[in-house]
Amino acid sequence: MQQEKKRLTIICDYEDFLKDSIDWYNSTYNTDFVFIEYINHKLNLVVVEFINADLNQIFDLGRIYGGTVEAFDKKISNKRSSI
Repeated sequence: MQQEKKRLTIICDYEDFLKDSIDWYNSTYNTDFVFIEYINHKLNLVVVEFINADLNQIFDLGRIYGGTVEAFDKKISNKRSSI
């Protein structure tokens, strides 16, 4: 019996960071998140599919992605203050 794929829609302005976070998370925790589609609109969205992940892993992937974005944003905003 084939397991059903589940889909997440994630608000995302940094497509590459999410792809990198998914790749890292999958290789580290042996999950099966798959980046499906980036929807560039007023509110940018990403569609991610998975079969074997629980709510904790979904939350943890979001935490990893959010931490990456936060570090990137702080690096950009601190650039001027170091001059």
